[in-house]
Amino acid sequence: MIIKFLFFILLLTTNLMSSNNSAKNVSLQLSWLHQFQFAGYYIAKEKGFYKEAGLDVNIKEYNFNIDIQKVLDNKDAQFVVGKTSFIIDKISGKNIVALAGIFQHSPMMLLVRKDSMISRASDLRGKNIMITGDAKNTAAILAMLTSQKINLNEVTIQPHSFNLDDLINGKTDAMASYISNEPIRLANKNIKYKVIHPKDYGFDFYNGMLFTSGEFLKEDPDSVKAFHDATIKGWKYAFNNIQESAELIYNKYNTQKKNLSDFVKEGEVLKTLVYDNNGEIGGLTKERIKEIANVYLVMGLINKDYNLDGFIYDYNVNNSNKIYLTKEEREWLKKHNKITYSAGNWAPMNSYTKDGRMEGIFEDIIRLVSNSLNLNLVFEKHKNWSEVLSSVKSKELDIALATGETQDRKKYGLFTKTYMDFPLVIVTKQDVAYISKTSELNHKTVAVGKGFTAFEFLRDNYPKVKILVVKDSDEALNAVSSNKAFAMVDISPVVAHKLRKNNLTDLKISGETEYNFAVKSLIRNDYPQLVSILNKAIEQLDQKQINEIVSKWYSIEYVNGIDYFLVMQVTLFFTILIILIVYIQNRRLKINNEKLHTALMDLKTTKEDLIASEKMATIGQLVSGVTHEIISPLSVGIIGSSYIVEITKDINSIYENNEISESDFKDYIKDISETSSSITLNLDRTKNLVNSLKNIAVDQAIEDERDFNVKTYIDEVVLSMTSILKKTKINIIVDCDYKLVIKSYPGYIAQILFNFINNSIIHGFDDKADGEIKISINETDHKLELVYCDNGKGISPDLQEKVFDEYYTTKKGKGGTGVGLFIVKSIVEKKLKGTIDFKSQLGQGVNITILIPSN
Repeated sequence: MIIKFLFFILLLTTNLMSSNNSAKNVSLQLSWLHQFQFAGYYIAKEKGFYKEAGLDVNIKEYNFNIDIQKVLDNKDAQFVVGKTSFIIDKISGKNIVALAGIFQHSPMMLLVRKDSMISRASDLRGKNIMITGDAKNTAAILAMLTSQKINLNEVTIQPHSFNLDDLINGKTDAMASYISNEPIRLANKNIKYKVIHPKDYGFDFYNGMLFTSGEFLKEDPDSVKAFHDATIKGWKYAFNNIQESAELIYNKYNTQKKNLSDFVKEGEVLKTLVYDNNGEIGGLTKERIKEIANVYLVMGLINKDYNLDGFIYDYNVNNSNKIYLTKEEREWLKKHNKITYSAGNWAPMNSYTKDGRMEGIFEDIIRLVSNSLNLNLVFEKHKNWSEVLSSVKSKELDIALATGETQDRKKYGLFTKTYMDFPLVIVTKQDVAYISKTSELNHKTVAVGKGFTAFEFLRDNYPKVKILVVKDSDEALNAVSSNKAFAMVDISPVVAHKLRKNNLTDLKISGETEYNFAVKSLIRNDYPQLVSILNKAIEQLDQKQINEIVSKWYSIEYVNGIDYFLVMQVTLFFTILIILIVYIQNRRLKINNEKLHTALMDLKTTKEDLIASEKMATIGQLVSGVTHEIISPLSVGIIGSSYIVEITKDINSIYENNEISESDFKDYIKDISETSSSITLNLDRTKNLVNSLKNIAVDQAIEDERDFNVKTYIDEVVLSMTSILKKTKINIIVDCDYKLVIKSYPGYIAQILFNFINNSIIHGFDDKADGEIKISINETDHKLELVYCDNGKGISPDLQEKVFDEYYTTKKGKGGTGVGLFIVKSIVEKKLKGTIDFKSQLGQGVNITILIPSN
């Protein structure tokens, strides 16, 4: 009885141990002896990458008694390392799949002694060449010889002895070798050599390719994907850490008894062969596989009607944007072919259309996700956000879009990964000072939407705040506007959108909370598979596509961490600039008024005042536009700085805990570098906009004659009009010698161009979706010729005589004042002492030529 009991315990313990060891056992067959040529596989095993992927990998060293091509057929290994000759096996009917091309350029070449007087492939005619007898594996070398019009009967093909001494002692003239192996050994012996490489003759094959069988891929796709990804990770680590990888091979895989320095040199040479044009490892392309196959075709190794469909793995590095779903996830989707979703009426994030559909930023994003996964998503309209949450809780709804993760919602739902980040901002009346801390809202009434994340944030963190629960964001803003609440709190893009849309000029964003609203989707808690599936699609979202979606629904790209105080400072700067310009101009006007009284309000001076007024209006318009334009790059710069602070805190934390690894530090350096580049790019953009406005504003306010570069100045004028032009599809072309410098009045030329471009926008292109403006400038005989053309609708001949008349406009009440071209004519003739000529035909745009002295 005791023996039976002990046997039962032993059996139970064995079963428990087996159940805990869930790693899948697989084997990898190498194509040669252990060396750096296979470093990525050793690293993936020894660093635990395979183990993390659920695999227990047995790496088999090559021996001369096996045929690599037959290993998969015989199921001696699930994965093998092979050459491009597997293409021939695929075409002949073998069910083989190429998972990766580790070496983008083959290390195989012909090695000759330098004293052999052989320097190129054509010199091999009549020589002894030591290669393996398999034409499939030496195709690149044979093709190279054929391309040099060397008939194979003209060379002596010797069986490969794999003994480098045969080359050293002259038993052969050329030996097929690996550029990462034998040359290093020759260098160690101080023997000079020459490499004849097929890629230099146009035969650039992959090498060190990773293969599996189609049967194993079908049987266990998850293990194949796991092995592929862990292997690529291993190779990336190996080439980023050559010394460490060489030491690992030297200590654990050194069956050839090489020196450590040989492994290091081998790694350095192979690193030059591994990366593709995108800097990736393992990529395969159909085009290049076809090129290699065509070489085999020319050599008579395959037939011309070959088919390579299904040869390249669907999730190869070059298809890394393709979303991989596990077998379990695919089965789950088959059983759930209809996924329901809804969201709150929360523009511009989401809002309901009149016909009951959903539109907005996250509707477009979920459609991107849905299309990438081929999901059948069905929208269900709900009365309000509370009803949406209740439906998820009762499992009547599968997905609630655009929500934040809270403790209450975690009780009945699961959350996806974050789509985007936004701060919760504080809105008050205009007369309220900047709010630097959320605690400043203590003992004050704050309006928040029912069921909103802002409600839970304030309730849980600021119990002293008097919360006024309202239906939605609109009602919260109205509560502040009507003095029912001191402030309201909501997500930044929603607030900004509603302030602008509803023209709530009495309100402003006075600060932001410390809460960062990570926008996610809420999933019913019995659908964990759906969370996993959606997360994979979210990880693949392209930032450019997201930015385009945000731009579509809102002109300002809101990002995490906007420093509204800084934005206010920038706005204040431009306000002061306007006041300064107005002050300068008012002083000029005061002087002019004294002249008016003296000259009995001379008409000429009156017209100069009119020009000054038009110039001030232009400056105001430009300041407003440029202020708007710099918010976006400033925001990007600020969020980038915030991100650097955060990752620095993280890296400092793991450093203080002695948990930092080399990969952590390298990832940190990479993030810092990329983020700094983004900050620099956006701050340069801001600097250019500010400088352009500054130069133009000064020229408008101070009418000095000076030397200036015409092309640079006109580019600044066009840049300063970015906010006006971006609302159109008008392309502006400036044709001017970049070396052209003249002495004139740049402020007047800027005013002329402002008026011309505005006229084109208002009058020339109002019925057209797009258009083109060309500004051509030349200097001849000390005169500057400025030709302005647009391809707008033009005007009829009978109206051309009126275009320069004072107060004449075809857009009265629609933005046209009738003084634009009148002022241009006044500036050209009276200020610049030049001439202006206007030509136009209906449907053919306008052509305006100005001639002014250029001194």
